[in-house]
Amino acid sequence: MDPTQFEHGAKPGDLIEIFRGSFEHWAVYIGGNEVVHFTGGDSGSLGNTLLALTASVAQVMRDKIWEVIHGDRFQINNLLDDKYEPRERHVIVREACRMVGSVLKYSVVSLNCEHFATKLRYGRPESRQRRFLEVLAGPLLPSRHLHLARGSSSPVGWRTTVYRSAAICPLILCTSR
Repeated sequence: MDPTQFEHGAKPGDLIEIFRGSFEHWAVYIGGNEVVHFTGGDSGSLGNTLLALTASVAQVMRDKIWEVIHGDRFQINNLLDDKYEPRERHVIVREACRMVGSVLKYSVVSLNCEHFATKLRYGRPESRQRRFLEVLAGPLLPSRHLHLARGSSSPVGWRTTVYRSAAICPLILCTSR
């Protein structure tokens, strides 16, 4: 059966958690069966994930939800709603759409797909995966205490270097298929 025939139940601004085996990929639902997500390629194995620790850039993309999920298990997971007040849905969607096409510095510690999604929804970047990776690969990580730099270089307040090259490193922690 065509996956578009299933109702996913997401509302604009909801976070979508997609289970990719050892790690999860995160996206922000923007309506019309589309998501915005921070990705750099198609990898999912633990071996490729460990190589991801040296990846330096990823791209913000807008895709159909079913193309990103690609048959994997997923759920709506607004994981920090009990901790932080979510921003208004139209603000989340507007800022997510403004980011589409941006190529940003990627860091498994301070800016991965989960940081990206939670920053859009709550105005604060957080990642549970980061804490898991610190245990898994602690000495391999560049720093355990890196935080996103606040600035005005992007619509959501990240200070970033935007690369204009089309060559995106395919080996990052959070991937789409």
